[in-house]
Amino acid sequence: MESNKQLNMDREGRTEFIIHNILIKLNPYAQWKYVLIGLGLCLFINVILFPWAGNELREVAPKAAGPIDLKFSYSQNEVYQMIESYGEKGRDIYIMSTVGIDLIYPIIYNIVFILILIILFKKKYPLHGRKHLLAFLPIVVFFADILENTGILLMLNNYPDRLRNVAFLTSACTSIKWAFVSISLIMIIGLCLIKVRKKDG
Repeated sequence: MESNKQLNMDREGRTEFIIHNILIKLNPYAQWKYVLIGLGLCLFINVILFPWAGNELREVAPKAAGPIDLKFSYSQNEVYQMIESYGEKGRDIYIMSTVGIDLIYPIIYNIVFILILIILFKKKYPLHGRKHLLAFLPIVVFFADILENTGILLMLNNYPDRLRNVAFLTSACTSIKWAFVSISLIMIIGLCLIKVRKKDG
């Protein structure tokens, strides 16, 4: 039992050491100017690229359902009704959009999340403190988003065949993504409120 506890402690220590090393390397970039650059890229993608892809999809499929990844969760029947509504040309556009935009976007917005959290945490807590590990919570969002996009691509490419397990796992990844996006935003808002109250005090 003691040897197992020691192994677990060693693993936790190694993980913490690796994360702190990453934190130290990211620290020089944890500045508002880099956050603003990232937010600018996110704005460009949301205001220009995503609407463009949506318009292209609606041109070939006027009755197409909205994007799959904007739902919090979905059943197998729901997701395949959405995929069917896109039509053949619409599915091709969706695939190109997912490969060209949706695989880049998670990298950008999660880096922005991490940098904001590092900035807010380091103003209140020492850089070597354990609380800084929470700044890497968006990594969960990143992997959930990438797995979600992979699942969507598999379902689109294999249509009309229905991949039940892929649909279930993709929906789970979508739910995890939105849950951790919400947690990350709540953390950012909470840390900002703490900072404002500290200034007022």
